[in-house]
Amino acid sequence: MARKSRINLNLNCNKKIFKVGAYVRISVLNNNTDDENTIENQKNIILNYINNNNDFKLVNIYEDNNKTGTNFDRVGFESLLEDIRNKKINCIIVKDLSRFGRDYKECSNYIENILPFLNVRFIAINDNFDSADIKNNDILLVQLKNIVNEIYSKDISKKVLSALNSKRKKGQYLCNMPTYGYLKDRENKGKIIIDDDASQVVKKIFDWRLQYKSYNEILFELESLNIDAPYKHFYNLGLFKTEKYANIKWNKESINRILNNDFYIGRLTQGKTSQTVNNNYKKIKLPKEKWIVIENNHIPIIDEDIFYRVQKINEQLKQKHFKEHNKNVNEENILKGVIKCGYCGKNIRLVKITKKNKFKENPIDKRFVCCTKLKYKDRCNFKSIKEDIILNVVLQSIKLQLRLVKDIGEIVKSEKYLSKFELEKNTIKDKINKINIEIASLNNIYDTMYNNYLDNLLSKEDYIYNKNKYKQKEVKLKNDLIQLNKDLRKNKERLNDKNFIDKFLMFEEKEILNRETILKLIENIVIYDDKKIKISFKFYDRFDEIKSCLDSEEGCF
Repeated sequence: MARKSRINLNLNCNKKIFKVGAYVRISVLNNNTDDENTIENQKNIILNYINNNNDFKLVNIYEDNNKTGTNFDRVGFESLLEDIRNKKINCIIVKDLSRFGRDYKECSNYIENILPFLNVRFIAINDNFDSADIKNNDILLVQLKNIVNEIYSKDISKKVLSALNSKRKKGQYLCNMPTYGYLKDRENKGKIIIDDDASQVVKKIFDWRLQYKSYNEILFELESLNIDAPYKHFYNLGLFKTEKYANIKWNKESINRILNNDFYIGRLTQGKTSQTVNNNYKKIKLPKEKWIVIENNHIPIIDEDIFYRVQKINEQLKQKHFKEHNKNVNEENILKGVIKCGYCGKNIRLVKITKKNKFKENPIDKRFVCCTKLKYKDRCNFKSIKEDIILNVVLQSIKLQLRLVKDIGEIVKSEKYLSKFELEKNTIKDKINKINIEIASLNNIYDTMYNNYLDNLLSKEDYIYNKNKYKQKEVKLKNDLIQLNKDLRKNKERLNDKNFIDKFLMFEEKEILNRETILKLIENIVIYDDKKIKISFKFYDRFDEIKSCLDSEEGCF
């Protein structure tokens, strides 16, 4: 007799109460409050359905607001799946299949395979679909509807994109937030007006740049005048509600954005990125020729002549900065990428500082300096420290570690140590073989029970009871097998401890640090503002395991 399909689950048990997870979703493409697919309307339809059926108990409503149905990367949906795995839910109810999702393949996989495997009932109310009562043509109908839903989603996406591009070409401002110096016109949607206070700040910034002031100098001017940073300004206007924007300060990035933004000369540039169903709503940068640019779209704050003069100054100061940077940065930094600041977490850079001396040639002092400290002097407490001091500490630490490793190596290479773990390996392998034989025998038992059930030699209740009993045993055996395989891997490491330590001791005779030694032995070096240094060695966990193993067998080796 042929086996029955997974989807033909017999869920019609006597008076079984299903634990329901109601799932509602509204699309990124349509959040019109008058639509029948609003969150509230979906909830009402599902709640009415549950109230009219006595075999349902609502556990929770899972909601994804403003989320696309073309993929299942949604917080509410993930929460629903988690509760299914934890046996809190055994029935999903949605308004219709399109609310569940619009990806044909994924939807079909969930409805036909995943949910039946998890013994979860699925109901789409408006589509009259119930996995507990499937007719011959129901699955075909579901597949057709999923295909239609996917095509519909792609069609809507194209229409929305076309509508947005049409508005952009008309010069309508479509960004959620205004550019600093402007405000959205509340009376004329899509238009912007000048923010009198912020626009004066923009003019000041351009004037300071015309005086060849650096970003740090402009930053100092803004802070000395107690001028609010753009995000804080928007927060004070009520455009941002989150408290994190209440104390945002000026930084060089915000000044750079203002000085390079041609929006201030009346030019509107939109459509730099694209988000569609076809690319899963991921932002994709578009080439410049596809940008939509409208000249003289709004009242400018900065004259074109001033703007382009500032662009030339930006380029000049940029080249000057790179020239000085390349002159001062030491390319022979063997700790590059390894050494970090303990105060701010950023990389620490090795720089060359030339000391002025009237009586002899100017000496060069190599010092480690925090990258944050170089950019923003007031944002990191790290004080520079001489290179030779750090390198000496690192070298001595490596030597100390190597002495400890050498002592451990003498024991690890002993015959007694190796024979102990060789015996342990054989014992573990024997246990693994026995468990594999038991699991194979359980598969034969399952087949026998199922055939007896089909031949009416075993009642349904006895079949389910015995199957669950052996399943529990199988789960325990597989968990034991996982643990034994972990033990076998650890045992293999113990047998390779000798080779591992020999590789580490290759660096024992080295008296001078080099890049190779650093990268092979050290994970990272952290220097704190009080000159405390923390060195983390690679393979520390491995050495710790070896040491723990020796400690547990103290007296045996």
